[in-house]
Amino acid sequence: MPAELPGFGAPSGIRKKQVEGRIKLGPRGLAGDGVADREHHGRPEQAVYALGALDRDYWQEQLQRELPPGSMGENLVIADMDTHDVLVGDRFVLPDAVLEAVWPRIPCTKLAHVMGDKKFGRGFLRSGHLGVYFRVIQPGSLAAGDAAALDASAAVDRRILDVVA
Repeated sequence: MPAELPGFGAPSGIRKKQVEGRIKLGPRGLAGDGVADREHHGRPEQAVYALGALDRDYWQEQLQRELPPGSMGENLVIADMDTHDVLVGDRFVLPDAVLEAVWPRIPCTKLAHVMGDKKFGRGFLRSGHLGVYFRVIQPGSLAAGDAAALDASAAVDRRILDVVA
Protein backbone atom coordinates (compact mmCIF):
# COMPACT_ATOMS: atom_id res chain seq x y z
CA MET A 1 0.00 0.00 0.00
CA PRO A 2 1.16 3.58 -0.55
CA ALA A 3 3.31 5.04 2.19
CA GLU A 4 5.43 8.12 2.72
CA LEU A 5 8.73 7.68 0.87
CA PRO A 6 11.42 8.90 3.31
CA GLY A 7 13.36 11.84 1.93
CA PHE A 8 11.02 12.21 -1.06
CA GLY A 9 8.18 14.19 0.45
CA ALA A 10 5.32 12.31 -1.20
CA PRO A 11 3.55 9.01 -0.72
CA SER A 12 4.34 6.20 -3.12
CA GLY A 13 3.34 2.63 -3.82
CA ILE A 14 6.77 1.73 -5.26
CA ARG A 15 7.88 -0.29 -2.24
CA LYS A 16 6.45 -3.76 -2.60
CA LYS A 17 6.71 -6.66 -0.17
CA GLN A 18 6.71 -10.35 -0.95
CA VAL A 19 3.48 -12.06 0.09
CA GLU A 20 2.60 -15.67 0.80
CA GLY A 21 -0.29 -17.64 -0.65
CA ARG A 22 -2.61 -16.88 -3.56
CA ILE A 23 -3.44 -13.26 -4.34
CA LYS A 24 -6.54 -12.17 -6.24
CA LEU A 25 -5.85 -10.53 -9.59
CA GLY A 26 -8.45 -8.23 -11.11
CA PRO A 27 -8.57 -5.79 -14.02
CA ARG A 28 -6.74 -3.12 -12.00
CA GLY A 29 -4.12 -5.40 -10.47
CA LEU A 30 -3.38 -7.42 -7.38
CA ALA A 31 -5.50 -7.27 -4.23
CA GLY A 32 -3.78 -5.17 -1.59
CA ASP A 33 -1.54 -3.29 -4.04
CA GLY A 34 -2.30 0.40 -3.74
CA VAL A 35 -1.36 3.26 -6.05
CA ALA A 36 -0.50 6.74 -4.77
CA ASP A 37 0.04 8.56 -8.10
CA ARG A 38 -3.12 7.89 -10.12
CA GLU A 39 -2.04 10.37 -12.80
CA HIS A 40 0.83 8.10 -13.90
CA HIS A 41 -0.08 4.66 -12.49
CA GLY A 42 -2.99 2.36 -11.83
CA ARG A 43 -4.69 2.19 -15.22
CA PRO A 44 -5.83 -1.18 -16.57
CA GLU A 45 -2.82 -1.16 -18.96
CA GLN A 46 -0.60 -1.03 -15.87
CA ALA A 47 -2.39 -3.63 -13.76
CA VAL A 48 0.79 -5.65 -13.15
CA TYR A 49 4.43 -4.61 -13.43
CA ALA A 50 6.66 -7.65 -13.97
CA LEU A 51 10.40 -7.99 -14.15
CA GLY A 52 11.92 -10.95 -15.88
CA ALA A 53 14.22 -13.01 -13.70
CA LEU A 54 16.95 -12.25 -16.26
CA ASP A 55 16.29 -8.50 -15.89
CA ARG A 56 16.43 -8.76 -12.12
CA ASP A 57 19.69 -10.75 -12.31
CA TYR A 58 21.12 -8.02 -14.57
CA TRP A 59 20.28 -5.30 -12.02
CA GLN A 60 21.69 -7.26 -9.11
CA GLU A 61 24.94 -7.66 -11.03
CA GLN A 62 25.06 -4.00 -12.08
CA LEU A 63 24.26 -2.71 -8.60
CA GLN A 64 26.44 -5.32 -6.87
CA ARG A 65 23.76 -6.02 -4.30
CA GLU A 66 20.85 -8.30 -3.61
CA LEU A 67 17.47 -6.88 -4.64
CA PRO A 68 14.70 -8.25 -2.45
CA PRO A 69 11.45 -9.03 -4.31
CA GLY A 70 9.54 -5.84 -5.05
CA SER A 71 12.49 -3.51 -4.52
CA MET A 72 12.15 -1.99 -8.01
CA GLY A 73 8.39 -1.67 -7.67
CA GLU A 74 7.62 -4.94 -9.44
CA ASN A 75 4.53 -6.95 -8.54
CA LEU A 76 5.82 -10.09 -10.17
CA VAL A 77 9.03 -11.77 -11.34
CA ILE A 78 8.65 -14.11 -14.32
CA ALA A 79 11.31 -16.79 -14.75
CA ASP A 80 12.91 -16.91 -18.21
CA MET A 81 11.43 -13.54 -19.22
CA ASP A 82 13.84 -10.95 -20.61
CA THR A 83 12.31 -7.60 -21.53
CA HIS A 84 14.43 -7.59 -24.70
CA ASP A 85 12.43 -10.56 -26.05
CA VAL A 86 8.88 -9.52 -25.14
CA LEU A 87 6.54 -8.40 -27.93
CA VAL A 88 3.54 -6.09 -27.54
CA GLY A 89 0.58 -8.43 -27.07
CA ASP A 90 2.54 -11.40 -25.76
CA ARG A 91 0.39 -13.24 -23.27
CA PHE A 92 1.65 -15.01 -20.19
CA VAL A 93 -0.75 -17.74 -19.19
CA LEU A 94 -0.72 -18.54 -15.49
CA PRO A 95 -2.63 -21.44 -13.91
CA ASP A 96 -5.55 -19.17 -12.99
CA ALA A 97 -5.08 -15.92 -14.97
CA VAL A 98 -3.79 -14.43 -18.23
CA LEU A 99 -1.65 -11.28 -18.58
CA GLU A 100 -0.94 -9.36 -21.82
CA ALA A 101 2.19 -7.26 -22.41
CA VAL A 102 1.38 -3.61 -23.12
CA TRP A 103 4.48 -1.45 -22.71
CA PRO A 104 7.77 -1.17 -20.82
CA ARG A 105 8.30 0.51 -17.51
CA ILE A 106 9.51 4.07 -17.93
CA PRO A 107 11.73 5.09 -15.01
CA CYS A 108 10.54 7.81 -12.68
CA THR A 109 12.05 9.97 -9.97
CA LYS A 110 10.68 7.63 -7.30
CA LEU A 111 12.62 4.69 -8.75
CA ALA A 112 15.78 6.82 -8.82
CA HIS A 113 15.14 7.86 -5.22
CA VAL A 114 14.64 4.28 -4.02
CA MET A 115 17.81 3.21 -5.87
CA GLY A 116 19.72 6.07 -4.22
CA ASP A 117 20.93 7.58 -7.51
CA LYS A 118 19.36 10.67 -9.09
CA LYS A 119 20.71 9.58 -12.49
CA PHE A 120 19.51 5.98 -12.21
CA GLY A 121 16.66 6.50 -14.66
CA ARG A 122 18.98 7.22 -17.60
CA GLY A 123 20.98 4.03 -17.15
CA PHE A 124 17.80 2.07 -16.46
CA LEU A 125 16.28 3.20 -19.75
CA ARG A 126 19.48 2.60 -21.76
CA SER A 127 19.86 -0.92 -20.37
CA GLY A 128 16.62 -2.24 -21.83
CA HIS A 129 16.12 -4.26 -18.63
CA LEU A 130 12.96 -2.32 -17.86
CA GLY A 131 10.33 -4.91 -17.11
CA VAL A 132 6.86 -4.93 -18.62
CA TYR A 133 3.46 -3.53 -17.75
CA PHE A 134 0.64 -6.00 -18.28
CA ARG A 135 -3.12 -5.73 -18.60
CA VAL A 136 -5.25 -8.52 -17.16
CA ILE A 137 -7.00 -10.54 -19.88
CA GLN A 138 -8.38 -13.18 -17.54
CA PRO A 139 -8.77 -12.26 -13.85
CA GLY A 140 -8.05 -14.91 -11.28
CA SER A 141 -5.25 -15.33 -8.79
CA LEU A 142 -1.54 -16.01 -8.66
CA ALA A 143 1.05 -17.22 -6.21
CA ALA A 144 4.82 -17.52 -6.01
CA GLY A 145 5.97 -20.52 -8.00
CA ASP A 146 3.12 -20.44 -10.54
CA ALA A 147 4.29 -21.35 -14.03
CA ALA A 148 3.86 -18.68 -16.72
CA ALA A 149 3.60 -20.05 -20.26
CA LEU A 150 4.17 -17.69 -23.18
CA ASP A 151 1.34 -17.44 -25.73
CA ALA A 152 2.52 -15.25 -28.63
CA SER A 153 -0.61 -15.73 -30.77
CA ALA A 154 -1.94 -12.22 -29.99
CA ALA A 155 1.46 -10.48 -30.28
CA VAL A 156 2.24 -7.89 -32.92
CA ASP A 157 5.60 -7.65 -34.62
CA ARG A 158 6.86 -4.94 -32.27
CA ARG A 159 9.13 -5.43 -29.30
CA ILE A 160 8.11 -3.88 -26.00
CA LEU A 161 11.40 -1.95 -26.03
CA ASP A 162 10.49 -0.37 -29.38
CA VAL A 163 7.59 1.39 -27.64
CA VAL A 164 10.09 3.75 -25.96
CA ALA A 165 12.26 4.26 -29.06
